[in-house]
Amino acid sequence: MSQDSFDFRQFSIDQTGCAMRVGTDGVLIGAWAGESCATDASLRCLDVGSGTGLVALMLAQRFPQARIEGVEIEPTAADCASSNAAASPFSERVNIHAGDFLAPSFLSTVPASGFDLIMQLNPKPANGWGDDAEAAMIRVHPDFIVERLGEDLLVSLTAGGDVQPLRVNPAYREMLEDYRSSAKNRSRERRETLLFVRQKVEQARWFIDGIRQRREAMQRTMEAIVRMQEDYFRSGELSDLRPMGMKDVADMTGYDVSTISRVSSSKYVQTDFGVFPLKYFFSDATTNDQGEEVSTRMVKQLLAEIIETEDKAAPLTDTDLTEALAEKGYQLARRTVAKYREQLGYPVARMRREVV
Repeated sequence: MSQDSFDFRQFSIDQTGCAMRVGTDGVLIGAWAGESCATDASLRCLDVGSGTGLVALMLAQRFPQARIEGVEIEPTAADCASSNAAASPFSERVNIHAGDFLAPSFLSTVPASGFDLIMQLNPKPANGWGDDAEAAMIRVHPDFIVERLGEDLLVSLTAGGDVQPLRVNPAYREMLEDYRSSAKNRSRERRETLLFVRQKVEQARWFIDGIRQRREAMQRTMEAIVRMQEDYFRSGELSDLRPMGMKDVADMTGYDVSTISRVSSSKYVQTDFGVFPLKYFFSDATTNDQGEEVSTRMVKQLLAEIIETEDKAAPLTDTDLTEALAEKGYQLARRTVAKYREQLGYPVARMRREVV
């Protein structure tokens, strides 16, 4: 099977010069098309966006009694689909139209009873993701790695090994020393050159020092988080996640809270239990009946479990959820429970009701 042709049992697809080549997805779509219909059905099928004609021909192969009308707005692809259909054993049952499917030349071929099956190619398939498209396409690269070596937890920056150490070009350092030591540098032109080189070298040193301080702040912050959440990094159990605020980390590292906020923003850590954003480890505290402080993240997980296991025909209201949490030892206000429910993405009770 060459790059410019796909060979099937009863036909082949020539895709020379086509921008959209036949691939595994196209084959799967064609194989799936009309799977719920009987193979001996006399179908009238419409293939919108025929491309190379693959789906139309696979429909014709799957349903010997079917007649397929294909529409392709791109001229080159339409010509390719037409030639593929003409060269196949199904040329009498497959008709490819070039142009828009609203064109009068095509509408005149539409049967009065309509089509039994309509296949279409979405030119913008990612539109189905809606507002979540950007989140779905994001690719996370962890900034830290926390590994367990024996009884120790090792914290490292992922960008440490492949980044060459920064330094000032020795040629410019030598040029600066030469200008400083030479008596010829007393001329105005030499003094201006000396000032220019000195400024650039100082800027380079300042930049290198800034990079070093940033990496040091990231390392110290992550080490502080690991020390405070050591039980979690060893077990991976949400119940071991302690309440922790940015001020707690700031007090341990000696940095300002704003520095901790910048370091933890949009940063990820790879652990033995998955990859997490650094902000995952920050949470407020709530107190249970035993007077123990627990992370609100644990309370949210418990709330999610209650909602997931509720009777869908009679879902729990916020008041009911508050009482269910109280039975498990967590005394929270109803508005707090409602806030947690919204943060978890669950609608109100009447919107969660399902008709059984």
